[in-house]
Amino acid sequence: MSLHALIHGRSDVRQAFAARVLRPTIRFDRGLQAPPRTTNYQAVGGAFDYLLRFHLQRLNPQARDGPWAAERGVELICQREGGAKGAAVTTLSGHSRALKAAAYLADAKRQHRAYLQVGRITDNLLLAAHRLAHLDVAARAGADRVDWNSINYLSPDDAADLRALLALVDDKVFGTSRACVLKPRFGAAEFVGGAEADIILGDCLIDVNSTKDQRIDVRDFFHLVACWLLLGLGGLAREGAAAAEQLPVTSVGIYFSRFGQLWKQPVEQILPAAALPGVTRWFVETVCTHVEGARRLLGSLHGPLAAHLAASGGNVAQGRK
Repeated sequence: MSLHALIHGRSDVRQAFAARVLRPTIRFDRGLQAPPRTTNYQAVGGAFDYLLRFHLQRLNPQARDGPWAAERGVELICQREGGAKGAAVTTLSGHSRALKAAAYLADAKRQHRAYLQVGRITDNLLLAAHRLAHLDVAARAGADRVDWNSINYLSPDDAADLRALLALVDDKVFGTSRACVLKPRFGAAEFVGGAEADIILGDCLIDVNSTKDQRIDVRDFFHLVACWLLLGLGGLAREGAAAAEQLPVTSVGIYFSRFGQLWKQPVEQILPAAALPGVTRWFVETVCTHVEGARRLLGSLHGPLAAHLAASGGNVAQGRK
């Protein structure tokens, strides 16, 4: 179980969220600016996620980025190859999948460094991001789910699509002298079996959405709210730090990449202060009910929202003793 599975896979959890969270109307200021040119939605969306991260790193020199999911994907591909009986599975070129995956990752790191230095969006950079999106699949769905037939080919239409999406990114919106954390690692991620968000920019927790529809899937909205709750319960995990970092994140947002629009909402308009303690306790108890081993991790939650658990006097607080 993960946060994504908990919300996307359980209608009862979504219904409970709907009864507790105010759902604001998301108004689109303009129509679709970058319609998809193919049906390769997942690959293009994944590649754009990487390209946006690279762009924000160049735009905000203080930006912090975590490990790439593709790196974990390559590890899993290599482990699968090393543990398989007989000869390694080869690609059409005759090289092993593990060797090709490692080569693609190494090239992506070179293209990433070159972009940060020069700022040019080259065809090689686009292809590298496309490959990273394919390698991500190994980390998220399994090493055997990578599409080795398409990983090395970025169609001209998909390349044009990625360029159009990047052209819509407004540097005035995404430039900041404050915190810029890419793929933030939640201190409470283990509590819920795994969770991830896209960006913390200043005081806002942001999800990147590449839908072509002028609407948001309610599951994605509830997932974003749940990520904010996790941030308040456990802060941000930092490599080598003994304690989690607490950032003053007071709003949530969704960047609609195909519309070039960042929708942003203060959390207090979604979770009023009077309702926040009860919603926090309900969320934590829900996780403890559905995620194996969650209750034994209650004592590791030390963020500001965790104070609501200690003050409850109920089952959740008892699990923290």
